[in-house]
Amino acid sequence: MNDFINEVKRLFSEVRLVKPKASRPESAEIYILALGYKGRKHK
Repeated sequence: MNDFINEVKRLFSEVRLVKPKASRPESAEIYILALGYKGRKHK
């Protein structure tokens, strides 16, 4: 999961991890909010 989040952080200018209020505290449920797509550089 950390590798995925790091990749998202590389591609977006702002990344937030958000736990829904309706989610139980012991649940691993989380949303990744990503804003400001930077695009991908092609090789």
